[in-house]
Amino acid sequence: MRVKVLFGLLALAVCFCSCSEDVVSRYVPRWSIVFGGQSVSETVASKVRDVSFVCLKSHPDAMLYGVDKIRFCGGRIYLADLHSHRIAVYDMKGNYLADVSQKGSGPGEFLEIRNFAVDDSSIYVIDNYRHKLLVYDCADGEFERSMDLPVVADDVERLDNGDFLVASIPQPGAVNMKQTRHLLFVLDENLEIKERLLEYSRKEKVAFAPLSLFSRDEESICFSSLLFDGFTVIPRNYPDSSLWHVGIEFPRPIPLEHRGDNRMIAQGRYHYLADTPVCCGDYISLEISDGEYIYDYLYDVRDSTLSANSQTSAYNYLDFPIGSIQRQFVSYLDDYSYYQELVAHGFARAGEEVESHLKNEGAVLLFYFMR
Repeated sequence: MRVKVLFGLLALAVCFCSCSEDVVSRYVPRWSIVFGGQSVSETVASKVRDVSFVCLKSHPDAMLYGVDKIRFCGGRIYLADLHSHRIAVYDMKGNYLADVSQKGSGPGEFLEIRNFAVDDSSIYVIDNYRHKLLVYDCADGEFERSMDLPVVADDVERLDNGDFLVASIPQPGAVNMKQTRHLLFVLDENLEIKERLLEYSRKEKVAFAPLSLFSRDEESICFSSLLFDGFTVIPRNYPDSSLWHVGIEFPRPIPLEHRGDNRMIAQGRYHYLADTPVCCGDYISLEISDGEYIYDYLYDVRDSTLSANSQTSAYNYLDFPIGSIQRQFVSYLDDYSYYQELVAHGFARAGEEVESHLKNEGAVLLFYFMR
């Protein structure tokens, strides 16, 4: 079991370089992140200006046991618990608005929420059991229509021109519809394939993939899979702007022949991206696993420097972001004991309302205003 670490020192130091000769990948990176022999330049605390809290008001139709994905659109917050197949919608003050939780086999119902996307009018839900993209009204969660998916889809986003960007990961034992071997597909509004991106070979598989394969900010979408060490950046105005790759060089990367074998990955204590990087303006949050523990790093695109949380203080501690909005990283917190631990180590106390909400098993969002 991989464990996220509050305080601890990763046995690796981190440095950056602009070369990519050692990255084993068919995807030529624009630049590379190299885990090597230099120390982290700064702590994350120096990059954070302020932290604020938003209580998510409790509602019987919005019972989330965790949050796997968050999206912001049109003044609304969309939170998904993909394990329990539920999406809850809130306003920016944390007031409950609606939910999508119609699991079943009837009209307007789904057998799974594999993933979802939103725009100003709709919520788009992937149900691979039915090979459908189900469309719900973003204001009240009411079912509108369904569309046939041309590929097995693991995640979906909407590009600024109205096209859909769909990710399809080649996992062992997964159901496979007839499709060309590509990781990304650009679909038009009718879900017709317009473009196929990031081709892979028939033998290539990944042992597992993040539940959410895309993250996004106001300009870009980040995509990650274990097929190569790194991630892909797709501008939201694609195809007007070209996508590019960022390579990551690890001391103990997963060998190509083991990327489809979860047992070998666990035994090898390899280093890899544990989750999809979260882009936030000039920053990228990276969760790096050594096979047992997960550590969070922050990359500053402006000066190519890397930061990590302090080993001794929780002042401005950046707690594994799940998304971003307007240069703010966003984290989800529903554990009062964990909050107390952060405060005991220097994290700024929240107001009485937030503490009472957490103490009564409520959930809050943390908004990190970045410098």
